[in-house]
Amino acid sequence: MSLKDNISFLFLFCVLGKVTLSKYEVVLVNRSRIDSFRVGIGGCTNDTSVCPSSATCQGDGSCQCNNSTPTYRNPVIKTDGEIALVYGDSYGCVNNLFINIRFRNGPAFCPFSPFQVIPYGNNDPATKFTHDDPNVELKSCSLRKAWAKFPDSVTETELPEWLDETYVDLKVSSNILHFRWRKTVPHLQGTIITFNLMCDRGSGRFESNCLRAKVLGQWKSVATNYITSKKAAAVDPVIILTDMDRVIMKTLQHHLIQKDGQAVRRLGTISLEFIVDLAKTSLTILTNFDAAKWL
Repeated sequence: MSLKDNISFLFLFCVLGKVTLSKYEVVLVNRSRIDSFRVGIGGCTNDTSVCPSSATCQGDGSCQCNNSTPTYRNPVIKTDGEIALVYGDSYGCVNNLFINIRFRNGPAFCPFSPFQVIPYGNNDPATKFTHDDPNVELKSCSLRKAWAKFPDSVTETELPEWLDETYVDLKVSSNILHFRWRKTVPHLQGTIITFNLMCDRGSGRFESNCLRAKVLGQWKSVATNYITSKKAAAVDPVIILTDMDRVIMKTLQHHLIQKDGQAVRRLGTISLEFIVDLAKTSLTILTNFDAAKWL
């Protein structure tokens, strides 16, 4: 099977069977200091209830988070009415302090704060994070693993091995960590990313640490028919892909694959449009679904 056929097959494996009637799916997220997101094809223009109480419907149909709850998350994190934090039943905007705090059945605690937005490009200045222990003395930190939480997933996805130390620049002084990208990562726009770090405290002492941040930019459901017209029907079918589908596609598009168990071949010249074109053609042949209309 040719390389082109392999890519077409993998993309189809991700896409087939994922056609759904979407009214309450979040199809777009804009990450910034204060996030915004769009729910369904019609947005909140004709149905403001799609925006949770932590967000406000905007004139363009998007839901805007606010200063006290600036970060979109699915599921939302909220208080349980007492002293604990719990997951909600759906998406929403959360207080940034909630994201790094240890709580019942929550993600790993990250001592570096504040939780904030970081760029996806490698030409931006470093972003500063402070360890929550003011007495800590760190000599250096290195990347071990990374996970990304895509807006359409309730769980984190471990990123492939290509995201290694060659992608990040970590400089440490006392309890301050300066983070910047060595390489641009446009396909991580809109995600919440978690880095597992190994930090040297000197005298042969090492400790595992965690850094969590949101990545500036726009995330959009891959191959989704995103329609902004007020005439768009709320029940138009769209194709929704999961975070794992996206990782597979982006790995094929931007990085390395293994061929015949040995040779490694770079696919950087293969564009997303090329892969989508293959999907259109294959879907038209294999199904009666009018792929060109929705892709």
